[in-house]
Amino acid sequence: MDRIVDLALRNRFLVLAGTVLAAALGVWSMFRLPIDAVPDVTPNQVMVLTQAPGIGPAEVEQFVTVPVETAMSGLPGITAIRSVSRFGLSSVYVYFEESVDLYFARRLVLERLPEARELIPDGYGAPTLGPISTGSARSTSSRSAARGTRPWTCAASSTGTSGSACGRCPASSR
Repeated sequence: MDRIVDLALRNRFLVLAGTVLAAALGVWSMFRLPIDAVPDVTPNQVMVLTQAPGIGPAEVEQFVTVPVETAMSGLPGITAIRSVSRFGLSSVYVYFEESVDLYFARRLVLERLPEARELIPDGYGAPTLGPISTGSARSTSSRSAARGTRPWTCAASSTGTSGSACGRCPASSR
């Protein structure tokens, strides 16, 4: 160990040049690496939204969500189809393999929308292509949607009772 320290002290210029060269090589490599600061964790998905005002979740599921899912099934490159049926809104998420181009996937879904419209009864809304969204935007919209429906759910469940079962909602302060 003493020999290495002695060698480094005798050849200070070589040690300094090696250090500068290693630092320069590190900075050059840093700018060439294809790494994002925030990686894209969004799955390759296309959203189909259908507004059905005044219709409950069970009817939205039966008359809107299932026909849209049926129309979307069989598209090339699909890995999963998931859906959420809310009061007056059907959200169907069609997930594609990562190798499928997002705009190609949107075109495939767009081509199936007329078939989905034919399967949905009149008066139950028409499916539309949702916006291109990221994983964080989707979770934000889900949070704000849940926040907007919570008082209605709590108010409906606590009406006619002397005390409210839900202590977190505005209905409990009556």
